[in-house]
Amino acid sequence: MKRFTFTLLSLLALLSTAHAQATDTAAYTDTAIYADDYQAEDEYTDYEQHNMFRPLDSLKGQMGFFALTTPFMQQQSYGGGLDLQAWYTDNLSIGISLSASGRKVTPTFGYAIGQSQLTYYDISLFNEFKVQQWNRLEAGLRLYTGFSAFHLADKSIMVPYTWYDEYGIAYEGEKPLPIDNNYFLRVAPAFVLRYRVHSHVLIEGSMAYNFFIGNARFGSSKDFSNYVVQLGVKIDMQ
Repeated sequence: MKRFTFTLLSLLALLSTAHAQATDTAAYTDTAIYADDYQAEDEYTDYEQHNMFRPLDSLKGQMGFFALTTPFMQQQSYGGGLDLQAWYTDNLSIGISLSASGRKVTPTFGYAIGQSQLTYYDISLFNEFKVQQWNRLEAGLRLYTGFSAFHLADKSIMVPYTWYDEYGIAYEGEKPLPIDNNYFLRVAPAFVLRYRVHSHVLIEGSMAYNFFIGNARFGSSKDFSNYVVQLGVKIDMQ
């Protein structure tokens, strides 16, 4: 009888211990779930920190150097330029671009020219919206607005000219005979791709279409409106 009583008490103690452990496990599980929910709620609350339109605490600057090509009518010209860009949100930036290209061309535009040479100069402001980013690859839309000039010269006639360095020392050389200039307002939408090859270095390519507005002294504005392709390097300045 004593042995039966001892065995019964042992079974009751074991069942009581198992129930307590199950209760503690359930409480721990409920606490973990609550903690996960709380953490998820915190992450949702912090979404404002990742808002693409939230101004940055400080501007992020970049400098770019690029080669470019654009057709002069049906003949391809080549050149280069540089730009400065400042990001004021994670997805929005403003910048300034300087570029130039040139080549000998076939048309004389009605002038008595032995060998036509056409040179393109541009200074533009631009705004960019970064539309997507996949790890190191970025895609953006850009709009250039600025001032462009086309300089026509006669390569067959060289004329002397003088220029001065920063110390005021005069130098003499020769340049093609100037014929005329076209001045236009420029509007150019562009698509941009960038790939980060280093923590502070990116490869950037873009394609834009130049719309020129204004009266032309030779040809017409439609003769010069065309695409421009750029490829270069962009460096973070911070």
